[in-house]
Amino acid sequence: MTPQQSQRFPQSSGNTWVSTYDKAVSTQQLIASFGWSGADAFVQHDVQEFLRVLMDKIEAKVKATPAEKIVERLFGGEYESYISCVNADFQSVQKEKFQDIQLTIPKRSKRRRCTMSNCPGGPRCPDSRAYDDKTPDIYDCFRKFIEPERMDGENQYYANDALGKQDADKGLRFTKFPPVLFLHLCRFEIDMSYSMYSRGNASKINDPVRFYQDIDLNPFVYVPPPPASASSKTGTKEAAEKVGEKDGEKDGENKENQQQQQKKTEADADDEMPAAQKQLLRRDGDNKYYPHLAAAKHGGSGEYGYQLFSVLVHSGGAYGGHYFAYINPSGHAWYKFDDEHVTMVSTQEATTKQFGGNTRQSAYMLVYIQKKYARQILREVHEPDIPRNLRRYFRKEKEEANRRRAEHFENQKKCQVLYINAHDLVFEESAENTRNNVNILDMRMHSCFVTQSVYKDTTMKEL
Repeated sequence: MTPQQSQRFPQSSGNTWVSTYDKAVSTQQLIASFGWSGADAFVQHDVQEFLRVLMDKIEAKVKATPAEKIVERLFGGEYESYISCVNADFQSVQKEKFQDIQLTIPKRSKRRRCTMSNCPGGPRCPDSRAYDDKTPDIYDCFRKFIEPERMDGENQYYANDALGKQDADKGLRFTKFPPVLFLHLCRFEIDMSYSMYSRGNASKINDPVRFYQDIDLNPFVYVPPPPASASSKTGTKEAAEKVGEKDGEKDGENKENQQQQQKKTEADADDEMPAAQKQLLRRDGDNKYYPHLAAAKHGGSGEYGYQLFSVLVHSGGAYGGHYFAYINPSGHAWYKFDDEHVTMVSTQEATTKQFGGNTRQSAYMLVYIQKKYARQILREVHEPDIPRNLRRYFRKEKEEANRRRAEHFENQKKCQVLYINAHDLVFEESAENTRNNVNILDMRMHSCFVTQSVYKDTTMKEL
């Protein structure tokens, strides 16, 4: 970002989102602050790409200011990438951060109607009636995301020199969701088949995905199980040594014994766990892959309960289309933002009708806000909340805009006239001693004309 672009960014972004103008605000200055040229306005950019660029520019601008960590605090989540051995007590874990989650759309499969016990409306959820039992929902997308991959056979995981290669599960588990959560539904795919006719071709996935105005992500937040007691560890070690000392056992029987002993140890540790802690750690139909927080009961809101704030829609195909958004800024009414047009719409149009499946129009990105921060994030912005230097900039720019608007309105009443005074006319003597007028236009003497801007009702005498 050049110094000029760096200065334009906060001003242009302020114009875009904190404007008090009574008409749509142009985004040209904002786009220019990204370093994009005018030609980029005619190139289709993916909304996720735009989001990443926007976040990077904000982070770069707020460095060494009190708002330096604002992007991380609002949009930053964490998850663990792990590889866990199936038949050995060994695990490799790497912590990572994210600002959005790319969710793969699962193939349709028969399942119960409401996939979460606290789904709004329960089995009679009105959103469910428009789609059959095989339609996946946002929770299925999360399960697809965290589903571990089994590494076995030729793809076994090398743990260490002592354990060698082991069967293992490779996956992801969330440890923290951010206050503002971006969920990107991956609706575009590249054909990687071996066919010379279709390989490399892009296509759009219009399969329907149900999403809800309220979701509970507690079942996807990983909670580490408590460490086993010293006696349990000793018993497990002795049992493993006895299993290893048996001669003549087959490899399959040895693995089976180890698995049975591991299950017994986990059961013993579970018995020693306090009842309150058991409520937090569970593996159930909501998430069977790792221990997690319990889902909120009776449709309540847990620690990671979210409400839907925005639905970004893509209409079109893989090689072209149009983006527009539905936004619920106050939590009580939905609006459609389609270029410079803003209209109020029903909840059904903003949600149910954007599931996809029947048209080329479907939800592409969902924005959720954590309920416990919703009032703070969605509160109305008043003038004292805006930094003083930006308020001065906005005031000057608004005054300049009003001046230009008044000047344009005044110019609509005027027109340009060209005239020449009689004493400026040029005459020539003819053979008959008569005076003939000379056409100054043919002589290219345009400088003789006087140009004046006058009101359209001006008379010749007034000139």
